[in-house]
Amino acid sequence: MAALMRDYDPARDGDAADYAFVILDDVSVPDTRRSVVYDAGRRRVLWRTRENPRVRLLDLDSLDFSGDTPALICDLEEGGPGEVSHMLAPFTLEANREVVEAIRGSARRSAEIEELLEARGLTFEAALELIARHPYGVKSTHGK
Repeated sequence: MAALMRDYDPARDGDAADYAFVILDDVSVPDTRRSVVYDAGRRRVLWRTRENPRVRLLDLDSLDFSGDTPALICDLEEGGPGEVSHMLAPFTLEANREVVEAIRGSARRSAEIEELLEARGLTFEAALELIARHPYGVKSTHGK
């Protein structure tokens, strides 16, 4: 990865963000679920997922960071290719629960995860419920 970054030549390799995806492909593993590129110079975030390999991007200049607007979310699997700010919707508990439900269906549970959760007094289902209800000030169920 370091050599690919060092040897980047815009004349030969083209756009830096596109080349970043080439690098991520080179170092990916079969379990890679998504690849994300932060293009700080152009103030945008680009991503693609295993389920939707079309490159989507969010232009940060299209967002209002004043604090006067609601938090926004979008489904990272939807859309593309291209700019997806039109897909942003206000964050709601219901929308977040849908995201967590999707995780529930695709999560690979392991004995290690179950053990870590149990040590904190949580089941897998209870942990997902806490995640779904965040950031609504839900009190922890494990008493710590």
